[in-house]
Amino acid sequence: MICHHSGARLGAETALIEQSRGNAYQVTGTAPKILGKVTPRLAFTLMELLVVISIIGVLAGLLFPAVGMAMSMANDIKCDNNLSQIAKGMTIYAMSNDDLFPFNARDLAKEGFSDKSFICPLDSTRGTHSSDRQAGRPTSWNDGSSGGSAYTFMIETPCSYFFEGSSDMLKFYDTTRNINFVGFFFANYSSAEQGMLPDERKTWQMGKRNQQQSGRPMAGGTQLGASFPSTGVPILRCYHHYSWKATGSENYLKRKVNNLSLALNSFWTIPYWELQYPDYLQYAKNKNDSAASEASNFAVPPP
Repeated sequence: MICHHSGARLGAETALIEQSRGNAYQVTGTAPKILGKVTPRLAFTLMELLVVISIIGVLAGLLFPAVGMAMSMANDIKCDNNLSQIAKGMTIYAMSNDDLFPFNARDLAKEGFSDKSFICPLDSTRGTHSSDRQAGRPTSWNDGSSGGSAYTFMIETPCSYFFEGSSDMLKFYDTTRNINFVGFFFANYSSAEQGMLPDERKTWQMGKRNQQQSGRPMAGGTQLGASFPSTGVPILRCYHHYSWKATGSENYLKRKVNNLSLALNSFWTIPYWELQYPDYLQYAKNKNDSAASEASNFAVPPP
């Protein structure tokens, strides 16, 4: 039986090309004739492949910096979280010890704080200082003594941070910058008055408090007596976030140090934090401070 479609007629001269299971047929009348195998194209051409590679390269170039920035921000946040945990520990410790901070930052571990809180994620030595006796500080901050930094007495293990608010005595003399720390932190006192200070006043914590309250130049800039904001005076510092150069503007222009302040908030500052205050910068320069003299050659950012 032959089926007719409405308005259409199949004839011997009618040719139909159809595809079935990869074969091409020519239909003439009722006898189909196989013309040949049709092979489907399964691969890219070289040009198409090059275009795809180019697109991937462009996207990767856009993505990698963003990923690096995100990782850097994540590490900064982790360090901030560490400082926040340490701040809570300092608060609890001070409440139980006549408002004194601990002798060492790691004394807080005895109060149940995790060791992880003392390790910056960017500290390659994980707080051991096995290859970094500067605790992240630039190598130029060295008095040439054996063991590396002039401040190795502050380095704790395992700990990434530099504790400058200890209840330890101010008994060290920085030969690099010719600073007697009692004289530095109590510079608003005369030499005779400094000599009469009781031992309980001559600690890092008390020195920092006095510097905050009276260590900034008063009007006229020749004498100290004005105060710094307590939220901007560091007592715990992390130097692991940015690379350092031995000398030059890098050490004065970038806020590359993460800090915990006397008020126990975290904040960023340049390495020589006091020099962010123009009045102090001029005062220190007049006192022939080597760092201030060098910093005065640059446009040091305000706090």
